[in-house]
Amino acid sequence: MSSSKSYLEFSMNHNPFSFPITRNSTGENIFDATAHPIGFLSQYLSICTKLPEPLNIYGLGESFDPFRLKTSNYSKTLWSRDAYGTPELTTCTAITPYILTTVGKTPSMYLEYRTRVGVVDLYFLGRPNPKEVAMQYPQRVGLPAMMSYWHFGFHNCRYGYYDIYKIAEVIANYYSAANIPLETQWTGIDYMNLRRVFTPDPYQFPFDKTRDLVPHLHKSNQHHMVMVDPAVT
Repeated sequence: MSSSKSYLEFSMNHNPFSFPITRNSTGENIFDATAHPIGFLSQYLSICTKLPEPLNIYGLGESFDPFRLKTSNYSKTLWSRDAYGTPELTTCTAITPYILTTVGKTPSMYLEYRTRVGVVDLYFLGRPNPKEVAMQYPQRVGLPAMMSYWHFGFHNCRYGYYDIYKIAEVIANYYSAANIPLETQWTGIDYMNLRRVFTPDPYQFPFDKTRDLVPHLHKSNQHHMVMVDPAVT
């Protein structure tokens, strides 16, 4: 399948099923899944593409690996887990990889995608320069949501506000009394009962007292946010 208006051309082999994707302007292969069988099993999907050498591969964020990824003996596992990429924590937060490659001429290596469940959706952005690719990418994944104006104001959050009374004290004595701007007061994971998600501690953060704080903030055009840190898969 090809089009004179398309930057890329998709070709399909029926038996066994495989496909290359080439750049119309140069005939260059940007994805070649013809050299290795594509795996379609009930709990296993795999697809492999030949890679030219030398090459540069970037992407697969939410980790503390180098920005330019290794190109030999390298595996990357993505977990749909709310644990962002800092050295003290597990690496990945979402299975939405974005990979950028800069290729050479001599094919000798392979890049393989594997997943146990779900669907592998592959999108190829073939615009002629990085600026146009960057503009095309949000057209595929969606534009960022418009944030409320107060999101850009001054926020206060920390671990160690051990009860709702301490938070009220901080707002009244540290911010209001000192005329320090405050748009949003956050409640950290201290509020949780045994670290249970959406479950306030009945003694340190009784629901009625916490509920009384919110309209007090709203009267001053301020807001209250509750942190949700534990991994929810």
